[in-house]
Amino acid sequence: MTRWTIGRRLAGIGALSAATALAVGAIGFEQASSASSSADRTFTIDSALSATIDIQHTASVVLADASMLTAALSPARRTEVLAQMAQHAGEMSDHLTLLEHTSGIGGEFVTQLGQFTPTVTVAIDDAARLAGTSGVLPDAQFGSVLEHWNALDASSDALKTLLTDQSAQAVAVARSGATRMKLVLLLVSLVSALVVVLFTWIAAKAITAPIRATKRLLEQVADGDFTGRVQVRAQDDLGQMATALNITVERVGQASGRSPEKPAPCPPPPSASPASAERSPSGPTRLRPRPARHPRAPRRSATTSRPLPPAPARCRSLLPR
Repeated sequence: MTRWTIGRRLAGIGALSAATALAVGAIGFEQASSASSSADRTFTIDSALSATIDIQHTASVVLADASMLTAALSPARRTEVLAQMAQHAGEMSDHLTLLEHTSGIGGEFVTQLGQFTPTVTVAIDDAARLAGTSGVLPDAQFGSVLEHWNALDASSDALKTLLTDQSAQAVAVARSGATRMKLVLLLVSLVSALVVVLFTWIAAKAITAPIRATKRLLEQVADGDFTGRVQVRAQDDLGQMATALNITVERVGQASGRSPEKPAPCPPPPSASPASAERSPSGPTRLRPRPARHPRAPRRSATTSRPLPPAPARCRSLLPR
């Protein structure tokens, strides 16, 4: 059977405190990880939304450049417009690649992206084809470019609406997670503090109670009373100390003639000290004087005489007043 010594009790309190700190840390880590996941998802959604807006804006610029090609331009201006169209086609291709590698948003986003990607691909092909044309752009060809742009604009609007809604939901989830994390950490900290304080109080009470009992017993022994004992409640180190103290007090009391089994004798009253008591067979006790002795010179002691300890309380009634 394990004995809960003082060291083990203090070690138990320390282990409980460490376990409480680890529990609070683990909960905080889990909540922080959840908040980090929500933040990552929000960032991914915002990045996809930004790429969708950039594709729509770039496609609008390509459409504007295509409308400029329907009129006669100077060679320098035409060269500039064609170079811009080629650059914009590359930008749309980069943004589309970013969207295609986006993951973790949800199945609805994948569906909308599947409808949006073909319209962007057609717009990129239009820009690349117009960049290699010469002369004035025919109206029929421009009408085809405009039709492709309208399809891209409609699909991009639907994708932007979806991403905007999901971004707002992700922000709301992140804020709710932050609030929940604060409440959980506060609650766990309070409960942990109460548990540690409770166990500390129990351990302190179990340690201080035997010490107070030992103090009271030692005060009785200091007053000459060897009848007290410390109650042994457990066989731990405090119980062993109490047992050893009880044995010590009992042996000292027996050696001094004041143990509970043999109380200290009361001293005879001063009136009976000069004579010895003798009981008559037919009557009360009568005193017989002791024979006179030759007086002796008092011996001088090298040490100062010490006063006798006070008589026990049960014997004080026999002393003359």
